[in-house]
Amino acid sequence: MQWQPTGNGEFPYACRLDGRWWVVRVNAFPDHPLYTVLVDGRFDSDLEDWPEGWERGSDPVDAPVPTTLTAYGSERGEPCDCPYC
Repeated sequence: MQWQPTGNGEFPYACRLDGRWWVVRVNAFPDHPLYTVLVDGRFDSDLEDWPEGWERGSDPVDAPVPTTLTAYGSERGEPCDCPYC
C-alpha cells in the first residue's frame, strides 16, 4: 500500500484503495495499540507496528480525515481512562 501524509497528527496517513479511504490513526499508546486502521471511517484493525510493504509517501493527500473518530477503545465497547474514551 502507498500511504500519503495528511498533515493531521492524529490521522497522519491515508490512501485510496479500491474506491475506499484507508486512514491510519495514532492511539494513546501504551493503553491502546499504537495504530488503528479505519476504512471509510469504520474500524478495520489495530496495529502495533507499521507493516512491511506499506510505503509512507511524502506527497500530501487531500483525504477526508475523520476527526470525530478519536474514541479509541470505546468504538468497540472497550473504554479506558483517557478523556477520549
